[in-house]
Amino acid sequence: MENIKKEYQMKKLILLILMLAVFKTCKAQDKTFTDYKKEKMEHLNLDTWNKGNYTDDEGNLIQQFQTQSTGSDYIQKIKLKNSTIEYLKQFYSNKNLRSKTTFFYSFPIDITEEYKENGTILKVTDHDKNYPFKTRDLRKLIKSEYGIDLMIPSNPNKDEVQYRVERKYDDSAKKYIYLVIFTYGYSEEGEGGYPSKIVSIDGSSGKMLYEDSKNLNKQNGDQIPKSTSKIPEKKNQK
Repeated sequence: MENIKKEYQMKKLILLILMLAVFKTCKAQDKTFTDYKKEKMEHLNLDTWNKGNYTDDEGNLIQQFQTQSTGSDYIQKIKLKNSTIEYLKQFYSNKNLRSKTTFFYSFPIDITEEYKENGTILKVTDHDKNYPFKTRDLRKLIKSEYGIDLMIPSNPNKDEVQYRVERKYDDSAKKYIYLVIFTYGYSEEGEGGYPSKIVSIDGSSGKMLYEDSKNLNKQNGDQIPKSTSKIPEKKNQK
C-alpha cells in the first residue's frame, strides 16, 4: 500500500513538473512574439505627414495620401533616389502600420506583412515564392550580360537606351519568367516602330531563355545592348 502511495505521489510530481515546463514554454513564446511585434511595429510619424509631399534628407521622394477607400486612412509612397525600388506603406486611423510592400519597377517583391489594427500579424505574403532567382540575382545577371544596372532607372528625358522589368507566368514556356525590355527612341508607329529587345529569363533557374529583337536595323538599333553570351532568338524557339 505504501508503495502504491509513493508511486501516486511520484506521478503527481512528474505531472506538476511537466505542467510547469509547458507554462514556462508558453510564457517564453508569448515574450518572443511580443518582442517580435515591438521590433516590427511601425507607426505613422505625424511630423513628417504634416509636411505633405516632400524630399527627405537622403533625396528620397515621399508622396502622401489620405483615403478610406482602400481600408487604410493614410498611405505613403517612398521612391528611393536614383533607384528602381519603391515602398508603399499603409496606416490605420490610429497611426498603426497596416502593411508595407516593396516594389521593383511595377511589381511587388520580397515579403508583405499585413497587420490588424491592434498591431498583431494578420497575413504574410511572399511575392517571390515562384521566383527563387531573386531580383538581386537578376540585377547581377543583366549587368554582367548587357552592362545595364537595373537598380538605376533609365531617364526617359534623355536620348539613350530605356529599360524596364516585368515578370509573369509564361503559358507557352510553362514557367514564371522575368522580362527585361530594352528600347531606344520614339516612333509614330508606337513600340513596334523603334528598336527593341525583350529578354526572357527563367524565374527559377535564372537561365536566359531567349531574346525577342525588333527593328534593330532601324536608326539607333545598334544602341540596343548586346549580350556577352550567345542567346537564341525567340523566333527560333518552338
